[in-house]
Amino acid sequence: MPRNRIGMSFAGFEEMAAEFDALGGELREVITECLEKSHGLVTPKLHADMARHRRTGRTERSILDDARVEWSGTMASIDVGFDIQNGGLASIFLMYGTPRMKKDTKLYNDIYGKKTRDEIRALQEEIFRKKMDEIMGRG
Repeated sequence: MPRNRIGMSFAGFEEMAAEFDALGGELREVITECLEKSHGLVTPKLHADMARHRRTGRTERSILDDARVEWSGTMASIDVGFDIQNGGLASIFLMYGTPRMKKDTKLYNDIYGKKTRDEIRALQEEIFRKKMDEIMGRG
């Protein structure tokens, strides 16, 4: 089942990662931290915006609160959003709407919106730069 995933996505990441690695930094550690903090940026928004849709609480309970980074070789990602197989199917109808129900663009934007993507990029870049500065003795 396809999932919503966050990866490393800021401009210049490849160059910065190569420099970080050359300086002896633990690349896997900083990427894991970036992805966990990115997950932490999205998830509270989802919980807050699900409050107005609460009936049984099943869809809100399907929000992926567990920030577990998955590594596949050198690629890392973290799942965000709703667990469709465990009560999150209604989130699709909420985000995209139905013929009888207007879509909730705020809920959709919490995961897919440009503002959210920009916040994630800025957060990841900030964490990466702080770690770079620490290694170079500037932090």
